[in-house]
Amino acid sequence: MKIYVAHSKNFDYINNLYEPLEKCEKLKNYTFIFPHKNGQ
Repeated sequence: MKIYVAHSKNFDYINNLYEPLEKCEKLKNYTFIFPHKNGQ
């Protein structure tokens, strides 16, 4: 399953949202689409 992650730009989304989602073992079967990762 693909999950598009939407959020405000007004907080540290890289460290407080993207990284925890990527590191969570329970979520390894999902594909996350991060709109602002790597300059996207």
